Amino acid sequence: MKKRLIIFLLVSIPVFLWGCIGISSTIPVTTIDPTTGSSTISETVSPTTVASTIVPTLAPTESQTIVDPTTYQPTTLVPTTNQPTTIVPTTVESTTSLPTTIMPSTVPPTTGVTTTITYERFETLEFYSMNDFHGGAYTDMYTIAAMGGFMHQRKLNQGAILLASGDIFQGSALSNYYFGLPLVEAMNIIGFDSFTIGNHEFDWGLDKIDVYWDGLSGNGEADYPILAANLVDKQTGETLPWTQPYTIITYKDIRIGIIGVIDDYTYNSISYSRVEDYEFLDEVSVIYDYAAILRNEENCDIVIASIHGYDTYANRDIADFQGAHLVDIIFNGHSHTDVASSYSRTGFAPLYYAQASNSSYSLFAGITLEFDRQTRTVVSGSARTYSEDDIASYGNHQGVLTMLDIFVDDDEYQDYITTYLTTATQYFYKSSLTPWGSSVIRDYVGVDFGVMNNGGFRKNMNSGDLTMGDLVVIYPFDNYIKKTKMTGQQITNLYRDKEQYGWDLVFDQGVTYSAGILFKDGIAVDLDQYYWIACVDYAFDREYTKSYYDKVRPFSVGIETETTTFLIRDLLVEDLINSDGSFNPAYGTHIPPTDVFVFFDSKKEELMI
Repeated sequence: MKKRLIIFLLVSIPVFLWGCIGISSTIPVTTIDPTTGSSTISETVSPTTVASTIVPTLAPTESQTIVDPTTYQPTTLVPTTNQPTTIVPTTVESTTSLPTTIMPSTVPPTTGVTTTITYERFETLEFYSMNDFHGGAYTDMYTIAAMGGFMHQRKLNQGAILLASGDIFQGSALSNYYFGLPLVEAMNIIGFDSFTIGNHEFDWGLDKIDVYWDGLSGNGEADYPILAANLVDKQTGETLPWTQPYTIITYKDIRIGIIGVIDDYTYNSISYSRVEDYEFLDEVSVIYDYAAILRNEENCDIVIASIHGYDTYANRDIADFQGAHLVDIIFNGHSHTDVASSYSRTGFAPLYYAQASNSSYSLFAGITLEFDRQTRTVVSGSARTYSEDDIASYGNHQGVLTMLDIFVDDDEYQDYITTYLTTATQYFYKSSLTPWGSSVIRDYVGVDFGVMNNGGFRKNMNSGDLTMGDLVVIYPFDNYIKKTKMTGQQITNLYRDKEQYGWDLVFDQGVTYSAGILFKDGIAVDLDQYYWIACVDYAFDREYTKSYYDKVRPFSVGIETETTTFLIRDLLVEDLINSDGSFNPAYGTHIPPTDVFVFFDSKKEELMI
């Protein structure tokens, strides 16, 4: 509890002050000089300063101090009596078939003094998006501090808008152990403006992450909204109560709307048990409708689509939107593709889109726009991705480093990640680990056939000592094992189809296939006999494609199906411990010749007999 209080104070006070800096309740009236195109903003300013967490600090004038990013330290200040105003969300009556929970607009007081602010005709706007960070599994958790050094400074000095485009939490030992809380806190400190849900945000169950948007600071709280415009409850057709379809950022006199969606195709890349109560609406249609809401009802000048998914056809369709449905930027995710480009359009500026690969040479994506105040449109822009070298001169964000150290130095966490499992005799590619994993399922669950998907093992195994922290990065998923009874013919058909159609299913080391015949430990299976077959729930429940119109769930033909209490990573740990300090997956499993064996429970972090 003390640790959470320290982290809360570290995060909440700077963020509170960030919302208070230079923000006042105003009603802007824009007057454009027809000869120069510059705009004059007459604003009625309330005598009382009102805090707002959705309005970034204005770009610095010559008299403003720009903080040195290499020496920046978060400043602890005592809040004044002007506390942030609490805004109560309202429900706007629906004009479409979409869910209708809409972000409220803040209406400021109309009394007070009048001031005049003059802006140049053209404004340069910066946007940055982090996608598929996976808890730093592909780089390092502390990479978020390096990105934060750059992003926070661009936000302070240029008013940059910061987005996360999905798959941020799951993947590393530190993030998995705390269910993403260190990253929630890091993004608070850096000053992110939005977070779009990704498929791996479902991996632990949404109940593990929705607490960050429940309004209760004791369990950790995100200072930015989570966006999921096309994720709806199957029963009600409404968006989830802790998500929003979009958010609006006001920079100077420019209103920017951000729509967050998850590609409907990713539904099949999530364990069915995690999404069976939800529906993913077509993301292109949802963006089309919400773009009009943002422009017509929310008076937005710029519309951004943050999409956890990368479908070039979908991007092209969105680029063709016109009028009130026009979209200016797309930030993609999911495919780990290093891409930054644009689609030319007649009568409009190009649509710019970008995605980072989440590697040292492509950490995050950035798009810059040039906005014309006279026409209230985007006139040009550029897109790129940023490498570690590109941001090195900005240094690490010291506040993020300090916060991460608090989590890392926790004694229980250290005990967990340093638990010795075995010693790998050599370097093993992840593809060589999957047949061993399937064999572990077969032997420790006690079935005839074990099956896994290759995609579960995300990293190769280094030679030498292997700890629990290493294994979480190699196999980060908390998948349960499901089992069912199928006939020899059905299992033979499954094996034949996965070979023919390229399904990601790998059988245990005792299975061979030749001339249409399936063999178990060298003996042909009896086509009429029932066998127990077990598989990780993700691969067990998902659909597999034979053709565009023919998708099947091959395990659904089984009988007596049940979800076991076994988590696959616990079983892998168990077998590694049983290897007695020398591991080679080619040698098969190491289950003792008795039904009494050591069982490692990763949730309780202890060995059980």
